[in-house]
This record gives sequence, C-alpha cells and structure tokens, in this order.
Amino acid sequence: MFCWEGDPASAEAWRAGGFHPVVMSSTEIVTALQTGLIDTVPLAPLYAYQSRMFEKAKYMLDLPWAVLTGATVVRKEEWDKVPADVKPKLLEISREYAKKIAAEVRRMDSDALENMAKQGLVVLKTADPAAFAKAAQKAESVVRGKVVPAETYDEVKQLVEEAHAQSAKK
Repeated sequence: MFCWEGDPASAEAWRAGGFHPVVMSSTEIVTALQTGLIDTVPLAPLYAYQSRMFEKAKYMLDLPWAVLTGATVVRKEEWDKVPADVKPKLLEISREYAKKIAAEVRRMDSDALENMAKQGLVVLKTADPAAFAKAAQKAESVVRGKVVPAETYDEVKQLVEEAHAQSAKK
C-alpha cells in the first residue's frame, strides 16, 4: 500500500489496520506499481484518471472513501482584521462555493470512473465493506490523535453520524 512520505502517523495507522504501507514520494508511485513494490494506491477517481495511474493498476474497489480535496486557510491575525459584520457573509459564500465544488468534483469523479472503465479498469463491486470497516476500526486509535487531532476527529465523526441519521429518515 502506498503511503505518503513524511507522514509516519499515517503509516502507523495503515499498519494498525492490517495493511503493509510502503512509504515513498508520490513521484515514485508509477515506478513502484510497475516493479511490484506496491500494488495499492488510495486515490480519488479523478486523480487516478488524470494521472493515468489506472493504466498501472487495473482494478479498483467500489468502496466509499472520503478524500479531503482542499481547504482555505487564513492566518488568525488576518481573519481578525476582517470586520465582524463581514465575517458571516464570507462564511456563507464559502459554504455555498464548497457545496458547488463538492457537487462538481463528484460529477467529475463519476465521469472519470466511467472513462476509466471504458479503457479497461475493472471495478470490483464485491468488496466486503464490513472487512474494510473492521480494519478502519483497528486504525482508529492511531488516526484519532496522531493523524487527526482528537477534538477534530470527534467532531467530524459526530457530524457524519448525524448526517447518516438524517439520510436514514428520508
């Protein structure tokens, strides 16, 4: 399993989940796939398509996977300069754009997946999500606190649970 160089906590989390991470630079992925050093790379479909990575690894699990696509980071001293009456409007605009971007990325991921399948990618729909969830639970003790700050992890987990509960009601 490919694992980002410079992120030892993530490698530890993969090991805790029962995987065998190989730490390297992203520039080495293609060569590592060609030589068999790695056989798995967790990627968003759009990136796998754009980088042509799917030509080196012909199989993909149809398994939900969350990918952080980006963030806007503002230094506190700069944010503090923004007038108090403007901050709510900026946050509202950023949330609107985040929703639009998320929808567009999902569409582009779907298109990328369709195009890769047309070019020979085999999507395995028989993956056992329960086994993956079990591995994720084993890695949780490392992810929470070492990869992601515990407070942030707990907040996101609560928000995900609330979203799942709301979806179940629909």
